[in-house]
Amino acid sequence: MASRQHEKCDMGISNDDHLVLYDHGGVFSAFRVYWTFKVFGHQKISVLNGGMDAWNKGNFETTSKISKIVNRERYHTKFDSTLLTTYKNIIENIETKEKQVIDARSKERFYGQVPEPRIGIHSGHIPNSINVPFNTLIDKSTSSLLKEDELAKVFLGQVKQLGVKEVSVFDGSWSEYASYAESPIDCKNT
Repeated sequence: MASRQHEKCDMGISNDDHLVLYDHGGVFSAFRVYWTFKVFGHQKISVLNGGMDAWNKGNFETTSKISKIVNRERYHTKFDSTLLTTYKNIIENIETKEKQVIDARSKERFYGQVPEPRIGIHSGHIPNSINVPFNTLIDKSTSSLLKEDELAKVFLGQVKQLGVKEVSVFDGSWSEYASYAESPIDCKNT
């Protein structure tokens, strides 16, 4: 995909802006938005850990005033394909085992113990993948992402080495993978 530029950015965002993303309750969707901006080349971006709830608990300033959006300069995107993994890459990796696939769904969904929430999608997981449920990365008392040392403990229990430099996301996720009849699906607890 080639670089694109938009005549105007209706959100009032410029390439040099530092974006701070947040959820209203804890952390969840903001990380997905973060990754999307990264895929399209935005460099200055952060996630407010704990979301708006943490901000409010910290008694930081808020406003109900809606800012006027001003169209700025053209917003340039630079697609970074290295941050994405395709279905074809996933299928090839089942044989080569060159990359470690991590599935963030619940343990019950990963092992096919409960039905998928989407109709027609099989339960189970991609062969050779490991399960690190998203909720194990969250501090339940604060709804914030765990501190770095605590995250390391979670991942060290699952993956053999940290310090991985090449990280990508399979944008199609389990929904795409399991929708293909030819996709190998594993349900065993190894």
